[in-house]
Amino acid sequence: MANRWETAPLVEQSKQSGQDNRWSEAPLVDQSFVNDGSVGPSYARGGQPLDGGKDAAVAGFFDGMPVVGPYVLGGLQRSVAGLRAPFTDKTYAEELADVQKYDKQVMDANPGSTTAGRITGGVIGSAGMVAAAPTLFGAGGGGLLGKTFASGVSGATIGGADSAVRSDGDWREAGKGAFIGGLTGGAAPLAGQAIGAGARSFMDMVARRGAAKAAEMAPGALARLGRAAAADGLDAPALQTRLAELGPDAMIMDLGPNLQRQAGAIAATPGRGQEIVRNAVNQRQMGANQRIIGELNDTLGPVRSPIQINQGIQEGQRATGPAYAQSFADGVPVQTDYIANALEQQGRTLRGPQQRAVQQVRQMLNEAGRDNLDTNPYTLFQTRNAIDGMLAGEQNPQVIRVLTQTRQQIDENLSRNVPGIKMADAQYEELARQNHGLNRGSQVLDSGKTAPRPEDLANEMTAGVQPQGLSVGPSGEAFRMTQGARAEIDRIVGTNVNDVVALNRIVKGEGDWNRDRLATLFGPSRADRIINVLDREKAFANTRHIVGQNSETAARSAAMRELGQPDIPEFGVREGYMSGGVLGAGRSAAVRGFEKAAKTILGSGADRRNESLANAISSNRQVVIDAIMRAQAVRNVPQSEINQITRAALMSGGLLSSPR
Repeated sequence: MANRWETAPLVEQSKQSGQDNRWSEAPLVDQSFVNDGSVGPSYARGGQPLDGGKDAAVAGFFDGMPVVGPYVLGGLQRSVAGLRAPFTDKTYAEELADVQKYDKQVMDANPGSTTAGRITGGVIGSAGMVAAAPTLFGAGGGGLLGKTFASGVSGATIGGADSAVRSDGDWREAGKGAFIGGLTGGAAPLAGQAIGAGARSFMDMVARRGAAKAAEMAPGALARLGRAAAADGLDAPALQTRLAELGPDAMIMDLGPNLQRQAGAIAATPGRGQEIVRNAVNQRQMGANQRIIGELNDTLGPVRSPIQINQGIQEGQRATGPAYAQSFADGVPVQTDYIANALEQQGRTLRGPQQRAVQQVRQMLNEAGRDNLDTNPYTLFQTRNAIDGMLAGEQNPQVIRVLTQTRQQIDENLSRNVPGIKMADAQYEELARQNHGLNRGSQVLDSGKTAPRPEDLANEMTAGVQPQGLSVGPSGEAFRMTQGARAEIDRIVGTNVNDVVALNRIVKGEGDWNRDRLATLFGPSRADRIINVLDREKAFANTRHIVGQNSETAARSAAMRELGQPDIPEFGVREGYMSGGVLGAGRSAAVRGFEKAAKTILGSGADRRNESLANAISSNRQVVIDAIMRAQAVRNVPQSEINQITRAALMSGGLLSSPR
C-alpha cells in the first residue's frame, strides 16, 4: 500500500489561480537526505528503506551495546523523529512510533545483518569496559583462579543489568542474564589463554610463510632461526646493531651461542647444508690475515721496518761529522787541570767500581802514553764520548753519579772552547733521542718489567716532543715511539695471525693497560678501531671453533648410519624372529619398511630445510633480518590484549541471550 506522504503536497494547490503551485510536487523529505549511518539508521522519503540490510546492521550495532544499547538506539530514534516531525502533519509521538516500527521491521527482515551488528556493538562496547578496568573483568595480571572469579562476577553483573534494562525490570530475565553472563565471564580467562595460544600459532604460521617466501627461505628454517635468535635475546634491531658492529664479514651465526650451536648442528649433519656452513667459516678464516693487516694499515698507516728507520737515523748522525769538524777547526786549546784534580781526589777517597771509573777517566785526559794533560779539544770530545759509552752499560748508581758529574764538567769546558760544538751536539742528540724512541716504542705492549704504565707512557710522550739544548721545534722522539709500536704490532700479527686468541691477548691485553697505551700512542679513536678489529676476529674464530667442535665425530657417525653402518645395534628382522617367531619377523620387517619409507620422505624435506637454514645463518642478508622481524612481530602480541578481546567477545555473546 502506498504511503500517502509520497504524493501529498505540503500546501494544498489553489483551484482558483489556475497556476501550478511549486510546492505541490515537493516531497516531505528531499531524496538526497540520507543519513550515512553515523548517527542512526537511514530513512528516506515516506520511511521506506534505502538499504534494509545496512539499516538493520546499524540499528543492531547500537542496540547490541551492553546495558546502554537500548538507550543509545532510543535516543537516535527520538532524534530522527524530531527531525521529521516539522515536515509532516504527524505529531512527534506518531513519527517516533513510525521510526521504531521501521527499525523493528528491517531488523526482523534482516536477521543476519542485525546479529552481525549486535555482535560488533557488543564486542566494541564490552572491549571499552574491559580495557578501562582489565583486572575487574579478569583480563589483567594474576593467577587463573583469581581472574576466573573476577571475570565471572563482572560477567554476571553486566549480564544481569543488561537483561534488566531490556526487560523493563523483569527479575526473571535479569537473573537469567546474570547466570549466562557469569558462565561466559568465568570461562573467558581460560578461553583467552587457549584462543591466544591458537591465534598466535596460526598467526605465526601465516606470518612465517609470508616472511620466508620474501627471504627465499623454507618456513621451517625461518622458524628455527627465529627461535635461536630469540633464545639469544636478539630481536631484529639487535641483530642489525650487532651485525653492524662486527662488520661486513659477519654472519648471523656469530651473534649468539644458540645461533652458533645451530650452525654447528648443521655442520655435523651430512648434506648440502653441512658444506655451506663449513665453507663459509673456512673461507672467512682464510681472509683473517688480510682483514687484520688491511684494517691496521687503514687505521695506523703502512708499517715501516725498524731496521730501515734505524739506518736512516745512523746516516743522519754520520751526516753531523762536517759540523763537528768545523767546530773543532774554530776551537781553542782546553784547560782540564781542575777536572783532573777533582778526579785524582776522588780516586784517593773512593773505593770499588767508583774508584776504578774515575781513575779510568783521569787517564783519558792525558796525552796518549804521557803523564801531561792533553789540551786538544778533540781529545776532550773523545773522552766525553767514552764516558757516554761507559754510562750506556752501567748499572751501579754510584758509578753513574760520578761519571755523570764528570761528563757535565767536560761538556761545559767544550762549550766554552769549541763554540760551534753545541749546535752539532743538538743535531746528533736529537737523532739519538729518536733512536731511543724507536726502541722504546717496541716495548710499550710488553707485559714484563720493561713495559711502561699507561700514565708513565703518557709522560714519556709529552717529554718526547719537548726540544732539548739548542734544538728548535718539537723533538721527533715521540713520533719514533709510535713507529716502533706500529712495527711491533705488525710483528705480533705476523707471528700470531693463525691464533687470533693469542693475538688478541698480546695486543689487547687482559686489562685496560694496552688499550690506554694504544690510545696514548695513536689516539682514542684509532685505539678503539684496533681493539674492535681484534674483537671481531676473535668472535669469528670463536664461531669457527664452535661450529667445528666435535662436528667431525658427529658427522662421521651420521655418515656411517647413511652407509648402513649404525653406531648403535638396531632391532631388525633377525631379532624379531628370535623374539616372536614368524609373526615377530613379519611385524619387524613391516615396521622397518615403514620407517625407511618415512625416513626417505621426511629426510628430503629436512635436507631442503637444512640447506635453507645454512644459507641464511651463513649470511648477513637484510631480507633474512626482515623475515626474522616479521616472524617475531606476531609472537610479540601481548597475551593480555588477546585476553581482553576474548573477554569482550564472550561477554557480547552472553548478552545476545538478553530479551530483545
